[in-house]
Amino acid sequence: LISYGAFVEKCELNNHIECRKKIEFSRGNKKKLNKLKKEKFLFGKGKFSELREAYNIIHENRKLKGNKVSLSYIKIKNLFKNFDKHFNIWFVCNSNNENVASAITIDLVDEIRYVFYWGDKLRKDTNSPIVLMAHGLITENIKNNISILDLGVSSENGVINTGLKNFKNSLGAIDTEKITIGYK
Repeated sequence: LISYGAFVEKCELNNHIECRKKIEFSRGNKKKLNKLKKEKFLFGKGKFSELREAYNIIHENRKLKGNKVSLSYIKIKNLFKNFDKHFNIWFVCNSNNENVASAITIDLVDEIRYVFYWGDKLRKDTNSPIVLMAHGLITENIKNNISILDLGVSSENGVINTGLKNFKNSLGAIDTEKITIGYK
């Protein structure tokens, strides 16, 4: 490709989970998962009519962390309408049946499900519903013979966000390079 004018535009750290084997959470995340299950938190698939709620949870999460959601609700809604068979909404609810975490995933090809967005609400407890979300997504992948859960990048402009990388690794994710190719 290089001889045809291609060049490496940028290289980012990407994380994905291979879903054909046993779920390999860190010891701490296993404890969090057991606590969530004991407290009757549940993972489930959402409906298109719940997209606004899912988006709002993610938007709130990003705002609290000083980050922005890259697409507006209207743009996400239009993507769902145009590619509805590829987009999924997921929730984790607490024992009061209140949604406390959400995820939007995209089935890119038969073998890869990409976590487009995910996040959880600000809480006063020590629970980490995103751990149950990850467990649920991995379980769904295994059940549907989807071999990869792509958690996305843990770097920006080549600078690694160590906390994000470590969190994804604690869910069993492995590090890979995501290379963007440009052309002259």
